[in-house]
Amino acid sequence: MVTIPSLLRWLLPALLLAWGAHDLSAQNGEQGPSADQRATALRRVAAMPTRTFQGIAAKLRLGVDTALAWRQLDTMLARPTGDMFWLYPAAGMYFYCRDLMTDAWRDRFRQTLRLYTPYRGDTENHFLMYYGSLLLFSQEWPGLPGEAWFNGKSSRENYAEAKEYLEQWIDTSARQGITEWDSPRYLYYYVTPLLTLSDFTADTLLRRRLEMTLEMQLADYAAEYLDGSYCGAHARDGDNSVIDPRNSEANSYAQFYFEDSLGFVLHDLAFAAMSRFSCPEIIRCIAHDRGKMFEHLEMKRSRAKMRYAPELHTAVRKYDYMTPDYCMGSMDGGLQQPIQQHSWGVTFASRRPNNTIFGLHPQSSAEELGTFFPEEPELMAATITQSKASYASDTKWVGGSPYERLFQYRSTLIAVYDIPEKTSAPHVDLFLPKTLDTIIRDAGGWTICRMEGAFVGIRFLGRATPEWIEEERNWRLRSNDLHTRYIVECGSAREMTFEEFVAALTAIRPADHIQSTEDEIHYIGRNGDMQVRLNAAGGENAMIVRDAPANDPIQGSRGNLFLGPHLKSRIGSGVLEMRCGGMTRTLDFVHGTIRE
Repeated sequence: MVTIPSLLRWLLPALLLAWGAHDLSAQNGEQGPSADQRATALRRVAAMPTRTFQGIAAKLRLGVDTALAWRQLDTMLARPTGDMFWLYPAAGMYFYCRDLMTDAWRDRFRQTLRLYTPYRGDTENHFLMYYGSLLLFSQEWPGLPGEAWFNGKSSRENYAEAKEYLEQWIDTSARQGITEWDSPRYLYYYVTPLLTLSDFTADTLLRRRLEMTLEMQLADYAAEYLDGSYCGAHARDGDNSVIDPRNSEANSYAQFYFEDSLGFVLHDLAFAAMSRFSCPEIIRCIAHDRGKMFEHLEMKRSRAKMRYAPELHTAVRKYDYMTPDYCMGSMDGGLQQPIQQHSWGVTFASRRPNNTIFGLHPQSSAEELGTFFPEEPELMAATITQSKASYASDTKWVGGSPYERLFQYRSTLIAVYDIPEKTSAPHVDLFLPKTLDTIIRDAGGWTICRMEGAFVGIRFLGRATPEWIEEERNWRLRSNDLHTRYIVECGSAREMTFEEFVAALTAIRPADHIQSTEDEIHYIGRNGDMQVRLNAAGGENAMIVRDAPANDPIQGSRGNLFLGPHLKSRIGSGVLEMRCGGMTRTLDFVHGTIRE
């Protein structure tokens, strides 16, 4: 078994070589993961029984089971499958273990990329994996003609195309935001290729900007991180992680970079363990700075809309109210991402499973698929369950709806649904986990619950009377009213006792404090006097908070990519400012510089 000193003997020269290759000299304040944590991650991945490039790399770098590793590599190169999901770990294994391979093995990679054509994919993370790998391999073999590559393009052409895409993507991400934003699943497939690119890209300026993009991804995650959970709205969530936020792929990287922990190890941590990259201390600080309540706002972009929409990308406004005990986070609603959108949720700062409450309209339609995918909509609707089994189910827990509108101010959320009669799901569902400490089903019209130090109250308005459906892990609250409206209020034991929270909500009398019509909701609650106007003049729905302070962040959020105590960036500026614990760090993508 490898020892920590022996691993350091390999890591230290690699780190020094990597740092000497560019001028990011002001790295004071960076720490972790430690050499011990890196070695443990490698050992854990090396011991995994599945044959993967990551496991092969871990075995070879540690010098354990090397005969098995070389046999596995032979198989992986002889029978490539998985397209860009094969390509990005192949690139990682090649470059992190290039010094351990003979010329014959390196030539095997080159011949495989002549014979095997990996599909480029059709999403943002696919393109990053594909073009990132193509850039590194074409950089490795710069003089090859088109017949030496699977796509018939020369090394020079492949490199130019990959670099053009990566430069454009970095600029757009830094100025306008990515389209697969804040994904508990797919963040994993952004971080890993960015690690390999930031270590091995030869172009100094491009490498610097790629590393800055990696920092931006982790800082974006850290701002919405609460003790192992990725809070708020997500462009792409999973059937399991939406119910159990701590059980997401992204949490593997959170533990590695934010927590000095290895409770949840996935294969790609092998590359993170071998990478020179360390998470800046300021980002780790942002992930843990939860001593007081704060508001955090972001602007993102929808997935590209190919049909049924007047513009290619729709602006997506996100809002989080973060506290030490819970986070309530949401987006404006509407359909901004196909199949896997998660529009709002309350996430508890608890290590219990299923530590979240959320709601959705579980619809599915050919029009949704046709909005975001190029294939024939009706054909997609007939075959979608072959790849996304839960999509057409009206009991699913992940998905967006064009009939959903959400309005949040601090710890109050108002949800509005206006559903046509002919739809795949003529109802609205809410998820209440069975891991809650307390559920009071009817407290003066409210359903009120508690998980440790956080409290949540839910009140349906108008004719909506929720049906309680018991499932294995949760209670499903279902409203069959096509014009469902409900209010969600949160509180904390740091503010009041649970009994006081119950009393405060039950004291809100509907006649005086809640007025609801199809076009307007007027609610006077714990966070003030709120009026939601639907179908407002100009076509934009609006929420007015009459007693909100003039300097409240929500009032001036429209021009900001990020706005909160930790992250600030104006849309279009290409500059991200980080602040935490007396530290500052500014990523300037326009000039390719980092200032501290």
